[in-house]
Parts: sequence; C-alpha cells; structure tokens
Amino acid sequence: MSLLDLISKHASPGLVIRSYSFFGLFRLFSRINSNRHYRENLVLWNSSGPVSEHNDPGITLKADRVEDFGDTRNSVKMSAMGIDGKYIEHQDRLTMLRYGGGRGYPISYGGCEMIAVYNLLSYLNDGRIPAGFDFPDIIRAFEGNGIALEGAFGASPKGMVRYLKRSGLSPVMSRPGKLMDTSALEGKPFIFTAFNDRRHIWSQVHTMAATPEPDGSVILHNSYETPAGFSRYRDPADVIINYRRGMARAICVISLA
Repeated sequence: MSLLDLISKHASPGLVIRSYSFFGLFRLFSRINSNRHYRENLVLWNSSGPVSEHNDPGITLKADRVEDFGDTRNSVKMSAMGIDGKYIEHQDRLTMLRYGGGRGYPISYGGCEMIAVYNLLSYLNDGRIPAGFDFPDIIRAFEGNGIALEGAFGASPKGMVRYLKRSGLSPVMSRPGKLMDTSALEGKPFIFTAFNDRRHIWSQVHTMAATPEPDGSVILHNSYETPAGFSRYRDPADVIINYRRGMARAICVISLA
C-alpha cells in the first residue's frame, strides 16, 4: 500500500472538515477581488443573450473567458440549468463565472458548494430565488467568508453552514457513519459532501444538494452521474451509501432543523 493510499484510507471526515476550516483563513486576495468578480458574474448570469455575442459596456471580459466557454449559443445561466430551469445541473459549463484569489478560479473548477447552496435555496423557494440570494450574491458571500485557500480548495462545509444561518435557516451538520439514522432526512432537502473515490482522497471532493420527491425518492443535483446532470436515488440512505455506485466516501451531511 502506497503512502497516498494509506492517507486516503485513514483520513477521517472530521480531519477533512478541520482542514477546510484552516485553509479558510487564507482569503485575503479573494476579498480584494470580490467586488470585481461580483460585477462581472452578475452581468454574465443575468445576460439573456448568447455568450458569443456578449457586449456589455460595463464589463470587460478577457478573450480566454469567452473562448473557454463550451456552449456559446446559450446564456451562461441557461446553459448550466437543468431542463426545468430550477436547478444548476451542469457545473462544468460555468467556466466564465469566477471566484477567489489571483485571476480567479472558474466555478466549473471548485464551485460545487456554492451551487449546492443555490439549489437548496431554489428548492425551498420553488425556483423563485429571493433578491440578494441569486447565484452571484452567493459567490460574493463565500468569497468573503466561506472559500478555502483563496478558492483553490473550493468552499468549506462550515462556510455553507454559516451562509445558511445568515439566510435565516437552521442548518445542522453531521458526519455520516455506518449506523447513521437517515430517517430524519426523509422528505427533506439536504446537502451531501463526499470523496469521489473512497480509495483515493486525491480524487477530489464533491458537494451536492439533494431534494425529496413525492414518492420518497431523492434527486441529487449536479451529481456528474448522468447527461442530464442529476441522479435519482431510492431514499437518503441510498444517496449516502451508493453515490457513485458505492465508490464514494461520505464526509458530511447538512440538513435543516
């Protein structure tokens, strides 16, 4: 067994959460960039025209931000939304929205926590996001107090908890174990964070919002498992145990009291 495999096997969810909290101290430059990113992200997110024809006088986009965008026929928002227009299901298409230090990291790289928060709020408000809580607003809030290592590690679980509390909700973070009682999650939305591959923590971490269906099943949004962007699971326990065909490893669940 290699050293990396050994670390992967014994890295506890608690250690991961504490590490995110430590790296969350490094966000000076992301705060400096926050207003610029917000102005640009706001224009791009609310633009109804194709990205290829973007020409807003209040914003100057570098050429690579347009060229790197996969589907220039649609607006930024519509290209990332699912078929119902309610949830962000295609994180990989959000290459133009930026956050963090330096030139900024694309949301497609490490914005899954912010997307999970957006999707949770969209569920709670039936797709009608309140003023001040749209996706660019969420990005700016996380840049101020939520991302880790200037955005290189995405955002932290505790950053999601802080944001949800500021939004007037009562989030509860728990660490799933073999004997975790998932009955409290049934019929309720929650946020799920996991290693993509439990054998190798270097396979990265992914965070998703899970929303309940009338039949008791759960939709996992922005899951990267299907072309539609979302996956259907039998119940909350099925999500935690069988995400990525059982090869993932749960880190934490954020539910609402």
